Amino acid sequence: AAASTVLAPLLEGPARSARVVGTLGTAVHIVADDERVPLVCICIPEAVRLPPSLVLPGPLPTHLGRALVGNGGVEIGETFVGVGRWWRPLRPVLDVGPEVVSRTQLAFRHLQPLEPAVANAVPAFAGWLAGRTVPGAVAALVGRGGGLTPAGDDLLCGVLVTLRAMRDSRSDRLARAIGQVAATQTTHVSAALLVHASRGECVPELAGLIAALDGRGDVRAAMRRLAAVGHTSGTSLAHGVLLAVATCTRASG
Repeated sequence: AAASTVLAPLLEGPARSARVVGTLGTAVHIVADDERVPLVCICIPEAVRLPPSLVLPGPLPTHLGRALVGNGGVEIGETFVGVGRWWRPLRPVLDVGPEVVSRTQLAFRHLQPLEPAVANAVPAFAGWLAGRTVPGAVAALVGRGGGLTPAGDDLLCGVLVTLRAMRDSRSDRLARAIGQVAATQTTHVSAALLVHASRGECVPELAGLIAALDGRGDVRAAMRRLAAVGHTSGTSLAHGVLLAVATCTRASG
């Protein structure tokens, strides 16, 4: 398989017990209780490539029994998945200026609405991002919405990755606030992806939108590709990206 470099500390270490925490038609999610590597995603090429993915050239294992990670791969049921090559997750960069602001305004015009439960929590969170003291504004989004990755978490991932891309110090403050509640308020998979987002690591479609805002791609096409991720994940991620840029430009005048 092709393994993300973020998995190296776990896969190259000694074998240790792990457990399956989620299965989809295109992916199996495994955790081994390692803070450095909060998630292993075994997937096929058609799946969304999450930062901690181990991409198989063929079908997923069908016998999902005991899981072990380490000694060069993952043993799951009757199958051992070894590392054939490594790939590095994307960590986008963004330099905010007048042209980025203009492209962000264009992207807003192609944005689909958030689900109401998440949309209602965004104004307080936007105030928190702008520096105001709004107790509970971050916690109100963590775990909000249904699914393996709730929409509130997806929005927060979009914000975190974009703040990192802009080298904005608010990313540290936001990561700390999320870390205080994620373990008890959301799914294993979503909590892990929030950790990766706090490091600036993201799916290619999200990196594509940030690149387009930076002038390295077509904004409309990038919005379409991101919106196609998951049922609502792509839309929520896009909201997070644009919110981070918008609050940055307001803060900088």
